[in-house]
Amino acid sequence: MDETAFQPPPKALEAILAETREIGFQGWCWPPVGALLRLMAALKPGGRLLEIGTGTGVGTCWLLDGMDASARLLTIDINSKYKPSPDHTWDRTQG
Repeated sequence: MDETAFQPPPKALEAILAETREIGFQGWCWPPVGALLRLMAALKPGGRLLEIGTGTGVGTCWLLDGMDASARLLTIDINSKYKPSPDHTWDRTQG
């Protein structure tokens, strides 16, 4: 599969994937899935989105990349071991 078809990925994705690999989490979404999440978020301007199973935030990153400024995202996970790094800024202007 040509993953360049899903480019460009969100700007923050590389850093999030590095953290994800560092802690050994392997349940992140693949680029084709991320691209679909981004598209679905983009199709819902001003939408209220819910992500169940945050993991390390890879899917969250893709969702935020597709959302407009008025959309909102609630993301939850029961496993706090793999939550996104508190050092990461979830600023949509970063992509």
